[in-house]
Amino acid sequence: HGLLGSSWGLIRERAVEAMALIADAQSVQPLVTALDDPDPGVAWRAAWALEKIPGEEQVPGLVNACDSSMPELKHAAVRSLGRLGASGGIERIVELARTPHDDTVLDLRIANALGRIGEDRPAVRQVISGLLASDSFHVRVAALQAIGRARWRHHLPEALDQRGDPVIGVRAAAFDAVADCLEGRGLEVLLPGLQDDSPIVAATCLARLGESTDPAHLEIVLAELMGDGDRARRLGAASGLEAAGDRVDLETLLGLLKDRDLFVATVTASVLGQRGDPTALVPLMAALDRSGPAATDLRIEAATALGELGDDRAIPILRSAQAHGDDVRLRLAARSALNAILPEEVAIELPGEDEIIADVRPVQRSLLQPDLVTASTATRMTLHTDRGQIVIELLGQDAPQMVESFAALAEGGFFDGLTFHRVVGDFVIQGGDPSGTGWGDAGYTLRSEWNPRRFERGSVGIAHSGKDTGGCQLFIAHSPQPHLDARYTIWGRVIRGMDVVDRIQRGDRFRVEIRRGSGS
Repeated sequence: HGLLGSSWGLIRERAVEAMALIADAQSVQPLVTALDDPDPGVAWRAAWALEKIPGEEQVPGLVNACDSSMPELKHAAVRSLGRLGASGGIERIVELARTPHDDTVLDLRIANALGRIGEDRPAVRQVISGLLASDSFHVRVAALQAIGRARWRHHLPEALDQRGDPVIGVRAAAFDAVADCLEGRGLEVLLPGLQDDSPIVAATCLARLGESTDPAHLEIVLAELMGDGDRARRLGAASGLEAAGDRVDLETLLGLLKDRDLFVATVTASVLGQRGDPTALVPLMAALDRSGPAATDLRIEAATALGELGDDRAIPILRSAQAHGDDVRLRLAARSALNAILPEEVAIELPGEDEIIADVRPVQRSLLQPDLVTASTATRMTLHTDRGQIVIELLGQDAPQMVESFAALAEGGFFDGLTFHRVVGDFVIQGGDPSGTGWGDAGYTLRSEWNPRRFERGSVGIAHSGKDTGGCQLFIAHSPQPHLDARYTIWGRVIRGMDVVDRIQRGDRFRVEIRRGSGS
């Protein structure tokens, strides 16, 4: 707390970030005081830190911060009021929405905050209706997500109208909002989405049809899974399978556990574990015995499912996975499963998490990836997208493996024609997956190269599913994301084209051009 009195703004920022990590109630008043810091970086981080501490003591200070002349602080204060579920902030948030402004980020934060607080008031209805008419597709998506999160059925007619929006992401969000509000009943309104030109929209509808109380809708989901159609649609159907749970017959599930698509098989393993049928024991052990890095997620889910079954016949294969698995996440999952099955006096002898983590090689190198480098010669990367060019400075000194890997893939044409499969307003755009689903890779993983850089607007990171599991999927931050700092590798920063980043939509395609050396 004493460091908040430092004359150095960076030290005050670090002190605020430390308080956010500790999230102790004794930090509330010092953080509320820090909302008045003249340094915008300190002030908005104080608002962000306050959302980490449950309670209402900080609400008046955050409400006052909504009047700040610093846009960063105003944005952070609105977000924090929403994250805290602070109904005491609704009136001020509504006032901000009604005050004329040209601030898309503020509109996004308002929509998200009102949806999280979830109170149904006439003034809130008016604000949400206004945001649905925004020129920004990001804001329209956020308003639809608020409707779904809060289950505001009175907005159903407006959400249904948004199914015809020209933007793929808005259409998908509209179907999601409708499904959220209907809660499993009357989901025939999703059926038109199956005919949408975009597999993204169709996949969204298939995922939600799994929740339907109508058996005919589950048959549609299963028919998609049994077919050989678009992968995005099949993955949507797999999510629908997960939602359907024990309404799917066991024979169908056991067949899908062997599916050629490992995502489908992984979801099926999860469903079988929750079902608890002992008939699944041997098939799940076979899934745990699959080999190759691509099967890691399936093996992890199979281990978890075996723990849920609780059958001691799985102990030998789980012990083997816990001792010899080539991925630390697999070893930890096997340990958790053993802990659930073994008698307490035996389970206590299992190695601890720290011991398991220390014993696993942090990364498995592949012949597919480029040689290790001390600093890549690649200095700049240009994304040629459907919306324009995004020019990225590559940070080879901070993340040499990441930079060289992406440069080598790009020079081999790996990214040509791939899409941005994930677009989240006020968060990130993400692309580079050859499957276009978020579950693909380049055939190898890279060691994490965490560095002192912070995720600011325009920072470029690598997506992963855990330490040392990054591959070929890049993301670009729309706005500062302090919760990603030191958890995801920053290996580039946008130096031109952030307006293009803001216009990117789900499904947009791109190709990558690499420049090496310092030439123009």
